[in-house]
Amino acid sequence: MKVVFETSDYSEALIKRGLLEQSGFLVHMDNAGLGSIMPHMSLALGHRLWVPSSDFEDAASLLNDTTLADDVPATDEPIDVCPTCGGWQVTRHRSMLWLPLFFVVDVMMAPIGGRKRVCENCGERFNGATKDLTSPMKIVFVMAALYFVAMGVLALS
Repeated sequence: MKVVFETSDYSEALIKRGLLEQSGFLVHMDNAGLGSIMPHMSLALGHRLWVPSSDFEDAASLLNDTTLADDVPATDEPIDVCPTCGGWQVTRHRSMLWLPLFFVVDVMMAPIGGRKRVCENCGERFNGATKDLTSPMKIVFVMAALYFVAMGVLALS
């Protein structure tokens, strides 16, 4: 058996192992259960993918050939297309005005993307055509913020 791939990233090792197994290779992964049990140890010990010595050349060439081109979209129909240049490299943004509310509610996570879009090709800023899926959550966040503020006032009295 020979090591065909080595990494400390658990998810990358799982993806490469799945690719090799789907192609018909017999694969052994060192520390396979370690990523879910003790993820901090997977950084120290890493993950190695082993294949039989007779399949090493084919498995190595398969892993080297599986790179996704930068200009290929993940789906056939992109969600947002830039109205200026027609590019599909569009990122979603939410207003920074929501950050104090997230802080008050003690939700320390990035706000889910809103209707604002920015094209990475030309820099055009526009509102997306798709509906903001988080709109119903606005009421929940406001009510939760008011609840926590009221509980803080009651605790101080």
